[in-house]
Amino acid sequence: MPTIKDVAREAGVSVGTVSRYLNGAVLKEQNQRRIDAAVARLGYRRNALARSMKTGRSMLVGVIVPALSNMFSMRVIEGVEHALEGRGFSVLVADSGGDAVREREKVALLRERMADGLVLMPSGGAARAILRAAGKMPVALIDREMDERCFDSVLVKNEAGAYRMVRAAIADGARRLGMIAGPETVQTARERRAGFLRALAECRLAPVTIVPGDYTVEGGKAGMSALLDAGVDAVFAANHELTVGALSLRDPRAANVRVLGFDGMELGDLCGERLTSLNQPMEEMGRAAAGLLLARIERPDAPIQSLRLPL
Repeated sequence: MPTIKDVAREAGVSVGTVSRYLNGAVLKEQNQRRIDAAVARLGYRRNALARSMKTGRSMLVGVIVPALSNMFSMRVIEGVEHALEGRGFSVLVADSGGDAVREREKVALLRERMADGLVLMPSGGAARAILRAAGKMPVALIDREMDERCFDSVLVKNEAGAYRMVRAAIADGARRLGMIAGPETVQTARERRAGFLRALAECRLAPVTIVPGDYTVEGGKAGMSALLDAGVDAVFAANHELTVGALSLRDPRAANVRVLGFDGMELGDLCGERLTSLNQPMEEMGRAAAGLLLARIERPDAPIQSLRLPL
């Protein structure tokens, strides 16, 4: 069985450096890559119980998302897992169902299980309620911020991405644009709506209509039907599920309507020129959130960080 000394020798660093990294410390990126590669090559495994007793850490991190059925959530979780498993952490995934009460219950349960930290895609509830449920457990938000800046967070530049898509569609001839919007309680949905409206305003156009969606395929179908009734020539769908729903509606009027999909993941080959999609760096977001959480575990009193990844 390989030992921590073998890992250190393979990576070309000290045993102390390997030990600190595997116990949650953030090192120079070059050293982190060397250690990760050495662990993978050697098949190094640590005794979780002994490590927990020695360090006082459970080496467990929770991930809570609004819907496990959501493709975006699953890809983000993959990024979190890839980043944490190489550091010896186990990942426990939970679904809040988008319900703030259920979300707080799951946060409290993770705290009771002595989780070292939490990556949370919040439902839209109050930050103070999450703080009370989490206690001293570090929390990193992903894809959404909350009403108070008390947690580290990773998002993308939603408004800029939506704006760019819509301006391109207008430049290509679209004039009657409508939107299937996400829930108003979700910050990123509001940002995408703002980008949509800004692009139209700059081109002196008004939206034909904006219909509400609930980030589900059925919501996308219903929204597409309403927009076809309104006579649109292009539809901006605010997430992957809404995009799938808009494209899967069986209505002959849809054949000549372009769909602008914010996260129309892997649909382009199936839909041809009818779909223009903008895909978020989902796994990168998960890895970045895991990195912020590890840094917060190592330095609980460090300043709050908010990352905005480019699209």
